[in-house]
Amino acid sequence: FHKEKNNLENIMDSKVETTEDLYSILQYVTNPDEEVLVYEYSNKCELSTAILDLVDQAVGQLEKINTEELLLLDQKFTNKNTKQTAKMDLKKDLKLLKNDIFRNIADGIENLGLISLHLMLGGLQEMVRRQEQRNESVFYGLFTRKKMIQVTRDCFAEIVRISKNICFEYGKSNLSMLKKLSSRKVLTLTDQLK
Repeated sequence: FHKEKNNLENIMDSKVETTEDLYSILQYVTNPDEEVLVYEYSNKCELSTAILDLVDQAVGQLEKINTEELLLLDQKFTNKNTKQTAKMDLKKDLKLLKNDIFRNIADGIENLGLISLHLMLGGLQEMVRRQEQRNESVFYGLFTRKKMIQVTRDCFAEIVRISKNICFEYGKSNLSMLKKLSSRKVLTLTDQLK
């Protein structure tokens, strides 16, 4: 148990609190109130739906490109080490584009609302820019890398274009923008914290 707990703490880069840590927890909270909060599910706004559809399309295109390249790698390389290195490099790049960029966008919008996109847009733009600069150092096909980056760039440009409508659609007041761009889950939590 302790070994698994330590592994989990290393992966999450945080401290896992268990009932064994009850004494240290009780120093801060002696009688916590527990309750289940149910938040009202609401349909996502058009902007959220449009962005999530774009993300799904881009992920589908990236997976298709990945599958095609894997088939080419099996045919292209006879050396098992070179083939495996190329496959691992392709897998790493696919994971970065698919999970670190697109799934972050989708998960943020679904859990927090459009405010998450508004907050992480700059960092994601920088991530895409850095990936574009790394074009020449890959073990798999450079053409495939360029196609993956082009899909990402096109999708990201469309997301940025749509996201520019967020402030225009909802106005410039920070509090009203925060409320309108947050998910029902976040709004329920903030109401509870009041």
